Amino acid sequence: MTDDWIKEYLQREADLRRRPHDPNDLRTDRTDPGRPILHDGEEIGMAGEWAFAMASGIMPVALSGAPGGTGGVDFEVPLMFTVDIKASPHAGNLIVTHPVADIYVLAKVDGWDAEFVGWCWGAELRKAPQSTFGRDDREPAHFINSSKLKPMSKLWKRISSIRRKEG
Repeated sequence: MTDDWIKEYLQREADLRRRPHDPNDLRTDRTDPGRPILHDGEEIGMAGEWAFAMASGIMPVALSGAPGGTGGVDFEVPLMFTVDIKASPHAGNLIVTHPVADIYVLAKVDGWDAEFVGWCWGAELRKAPQSTFGRDDREPAHFINSSKLKPMSKLWKRISSIRRKEG
């Protein structure tokens, strides 16, 4: 459960990220002109990022109203691993058009609450098959079915062992 003040902060951040978009054009998102944007797409992403921050103890690299979002990297894990959270209300596949991060995490979002489905290395995702998911107007995106993702316990273990070594 997310406190009201956190929800208000995340809502302001989502609004700032949305600012460069045409607020009346809800047909596409900023990175993939063929992908429909959900009315609350920035909020869904913020909910996933916030849940990862709370679970990992690592704050996102851009909670400063970065216009247009984070540029494909949401977190830097000690030792300079980059992490990108992909959040969706459905979370059947981890889908990324242009994977650039070291690690990708899939989150299933319901309102401001998020549950992590799993994760994979960016190198795995870059080698994964691509699909337009039956849409001719969509750029092909790499995807991995959620059942093939690594359990979050393995990522938490990696992060906590790095943090112990630093401490």
